[in-house]
Formats: sequence, structure tokens, C-alpha cells
Amino acid sequence: MAPAPRVAAAISCLLFALTASPVLSVPTMAAFRGDIARGNNIESASIEDDSDALGALDASPRFVEKPLDLGLGAYERPEGGFLRVNRAKHGESIGGGEPDIRHTAGYFRLNRTHDARLFYFYFESRGDKDTAPLVLWMTGGPGCSSEIALFFENGPFTINNDNASLSWNPYGWDMVSNIIYVDQPVNTGFSYSHDPRDMRHTEDGVSQDMYEFLQEFFLAHPELQGREFYITGESYGGHYIPAVADRVVIGNRRKQGLPINLKGVAIGNGMTHPEVQFPSYPVFAHSRGLLTDQQLQHFRLWSKPCHFAAHSCGESGRISCGAAFIICEQFWGSVYAATGSGHLNPYDVRIECGDDPLCYDMSAADKFLALPWVREALGVGDLKWESCSSSVYRAMLFDFMRDLAPKVPHLLAADVRVLVYAGDADYICNWIGNSWWVNAMKWPGKAGYAKAPWRPFVVNGQTAGSGRIAEPLSFLRVHEAGHMVPMDQPEASLEMLRRFILNLPLLDGSDLQAGPNGEMDGSEGLEELVGVEVVGSGAEAAGGAADGRTAAGVAVAEAADVLVAVE
Repeated sequence: MAPAPRVAAAISCLLFALTASPVLSVPTMAAFRGDIARGNNIESASIEDDSDALGALDASPRFVEKPLDLGLGAYERPEGGFLRVNRAKHGESIGGGEPDIRHTAGYFRLNRTHDARLFYFYFESRGDKDTAPLVLWMTGGPGCSSEIALFFENGPFTINNDNASLSWNPYGWDMVSNIIYVDQPVNTGFSYSHDPRDMRHTEDGVSQDMYEFLQEFFLAHPELQGREFYITGESYGGHYIPAVADRVVIGNRRKQGLPINLKGVAIGNGMTHPEVQFPSYPVFAHSRGLLTDQQLQHFRLWSKPCHFAAHSCGESGRISCGAAFIICEQFWGSVYAATGSGHLNPYDVRIECGDDPLCYDMSAADKFLALPWVREALGVGDLKWESCSSSVYRAMLFDFMRDLAPKVPHLLAADVRVLVYAGDADYICNWIGNSWWVNAMKWPGKAGYAKAPWRPFVVNGQTAGSGRIAEPLSFLRVHEAGHMVPMDQPEASLEMLRRFILNLPLLDGSDLQAGPNGEMDGSEGLEELVGVEVVGSGAEAAGGAADGRTAAGVAVAEAADVLVAVE
């Protein structure tokens, strides 16, 4: 299969390859504004779109739609230890050895939008639900449903081979936390709006919607008010998580609505700082034996236009970000093609995609969520569930190349602990690029973090990864895992979460030894070899030479012309 469909998806660390347009085929903003509205007819809110406003939410009227029973409330345990879903009515107790926990699903309508409703699942902890922290999970995309993580990564259940029943996941993150999975932005998964004005294009709108969702959730669950709260996710979550967490910090500081006891965030294989991360593609490919030394040097040179364009985008989110998207998409596609394998799985270089354009078979979720009794239990009517929404993806086009890293120091300054972790077989949001942006980030603890030793991450006596810590910042490389760490290393990911939310030591006490070329666990020496010391340091980081900057500037101008032409 030709790699082109995956190239466009890779820009945002999209969890699954969408049927994206070819390179340089850019949707117009008019097409964004005219995107589909979804859902059954429900009364529409006539509220101005003030998604960027930071007004006091507790002063606005609310309409909270009652959470519906997940429909997984009671179980029978047949021979073989599997759990078969009993189509329980709302309010029935849970059997199968878990009698006291609630599993609910439903919608909250966002009153500061025109008509948006966000769909969510909430699972009480199989541990101590009365004291366990609350964890929010957001899958990336943009536009990919959090039901992907629920059923294939870290949720309480996995879907059985019959596509009509569930089994308990022994490594579900609900083992140590109460957990929420949200379909966001609007029009992702089961979330919807009748009004196309509710389609989001930037993290400002996304974070405002999520802040209102959290306010509604805590109002509906007073027992969780004041509970320690953690925001987690992966992939494009590298954009979502800093933005949403920063919005929570602002809301707390300005005393808007209910205070939220945000204690930490965990970003898994995220795309947070494209300017720094994109040049890592050839470096990572070379480290895995996918490129020769000569190819590495070639692509280091040709990463400069992408780097310069991403720097121009910065935090603006305007026309320069669209140009950066085009340039960096071409760069990524060239590196991918040079690996010589059209079937390379960009989410896990240890395996191939085969003939599946999505690289992974997630059809079980499509089938399970299409069952009439499941849809009835969830209260989703005739809404069609999609693992990833191409309309949301296109709508966020100008957000892809924005730099969200500057929000992270704000979190650290507010005593919010930050964990950045990455499976080391992922190509799209690889661990090297994630390590680079964390190293390049400017914050008061930068020097201390740079001096912190690499130490092993040990789980059940086995080394499951390595990392470095300078509180309140931690970085973790997870061994033998791709883009979806909880799917590939479920036990290690659960232990990672447990230590993080309980503020236990994440790493073993013994320092790792430097390699023969001075590298520490494949990171420090490698960063110096590729010149990461200039990455993210301004226009000079585009390569230093005037010809490099000139070529990059021409590329940006040409890409901007393309964008203007299609407007």
C-alpha cells in the first residue's frame, strides 16, 4: 500500500491513518465552516460563540443531562471466566465480583456554545473509589474517540472475539483511579452539535469546552469535588493536555466556577512542540537502522525548511501554521519513503501495517458500539460512531504546527507535576523528539533537569524503561512499546500511572552508565550529534547558514501562496 494516506495523518501524530487528501490539497476555511452538524433534533442554544472568554462559569445557566447507565452494569460469569454483558437497567447493581462500583455514560451540554454536547464514560475505581484520584483521558487525532483507549488500551474492559461481550482488563487504569473518557473536540466519537459554529479550530476553543465539561462533571459528582485530579492522554493529546490543564489553572486562579484540584498531567507519545520534534524523524529512523548515515545527513539538511516554517508558526495558529503544515508534511513523507518500506507501521516500527490502511484492526469497537442494545443503553440515538473524524481533523488544520510547550512551565509554576512518556518503537511521536522538546523547554529547573541522571524504570524486577526526573518534571522512555503504550505494555503503564498519581518514586535509584560514544541510554550523546542544542532557539535554529534560512523562507512563501490560492 502506498504511504500517502499515512503521511498527512502523521503531522498530528494521528492515532489512525485517515483518508487524507494528497499533499498540497488543502481544504478551505469555508469548507471548515460548512462542516456537518450531527445528532437528533434537540432544542438549540442561542448563545454567542465566546469560547475564548474566561468569564465566571458559575454565573451562567446550566443544563446538565443526566448520565445514563453504561449498560454494562450487571454481569454473568460463564465458564472460562469471561464476562458477558447483561443488558441491565439503569441503577441495577454490578455483579461479577464488583458489586459497589458505578459505570456511567452520557452527555453534558456546553451552555457557552451554540449547541455542543460532549459524550463521556465514567468508571469508578476497582480500587478504593472513595479516595482514588480522578483521571481524565483524552485520545488524540485530532478527532479520534476516547473509546479507542477505553476498549484497546487502558479501560476497564476489552472486547471479546464475538464483538458482543466484554472481559475485564486486569491492567485497566481504573484499578488505581476513578477515570473519565471524553469524546472531544465536538463532533468526535459520539459528541455532536447541530450548529457548525461549534466546530473547533484551535486549542483555545477546545480547552474552553473541556473546562466547561469539567465544571458540569464536578457539579454532577459532588463526591469528587476536591479530589486529586490528573489529565492524561496521548498523541495529539500533546496539544490538548497543556491547553486544558492551563485553562484549569487559570480558572482556579480567577476563581471561575468550582475549584479543580489539578495535581498532574501525563502526556504519552505526544506532539507538543513541532518545531523541535519534526527534525527528530530522520534521527529516530537512523537509530532504528531505517536510514543510512548519508541519508541522515541529507535529511538533517532538508529538515531546515520544516523547522523554520514551524518556528514561524510558533503560537500564532494563522496562515504561517498552514504553510508549516504543508512543508513539514512533505518533509515527513520524504523521510518515510526513504525507509524503503511502504508497509512500515509508523506507530510501531517493529511491525508492518500489512494491507490494513489503519495499521491496526479496531473494527471490534465499530461492531460493539453499533449493537442496538448498546446504543440504547448509551443513549446515543442514531449517531454514527467513528474511531476518527476526518471533519474534526480538517477543522484543526491550522492548529497542528502550533507550539504548546510554553504552557508547560505555567503548569510547573503552579505546582502541577508533569510526566512526559513515550514508547520507544513509535515513529510518529517518537521518544527522541519528545526528549528534545522537554530538554529545550525554558523553565527555572532547566539546568537541574539537564544534570539529572538517567535511571531505570523497573517493574516486577524487569527494566521496563528509563528516564530522568527533576521535580516536578519527569521524562520516561518505555521500552518495547509503540504509539499506544498502555496497549503494548499494559502492566508497565498501569504501574507508571500508580506511581505518578500516588507521588511514589517513578525510577530506580541506580544511575545508568554512559555508552561508548558518551550517550546516556541512547539520548544525550545522540542529541549532541544531531545538534539539538540549537533546536528551538530561534531563527538561527533553522540551520545557521544564510542559504538554509533563505531556502526555508522561500518554502514558507510558496506554501503560503498555495493556501491563499485555495481560500
